Amino acid sequence: MRSFFIKIFLKTVRTFLDGITAGVAGLIAADVLDILGQILISKLTIGIFIASLVFLFLYKSPYAIIWIVLMGGLLSTIVSVI
Repeated sequence: MRSFFIKIFLKTVRTFLDGITAGVAGLIAADVLDILGQILISKLTIGIFIASLVFLFLYKSPYAIIWIVLMGGLLSTIVSVI
């Protein structure tokens, strides 16, 4: 009898937590879209964004993020000097 109530309770808690997870995923997606709308304002930033996505997709190295940040900063510096 006790096992029956525990199973029902766990199923209810799991369903509740699944709803919370879906809500958090929706908030993260909305924030990402809002940030992208503020960041992608020129052809340069759009190019850096697309190049970064391609680089991440092609190279599964744990150091890929470091290279993306360095190359993006270098490219932005070069363009602002020119």
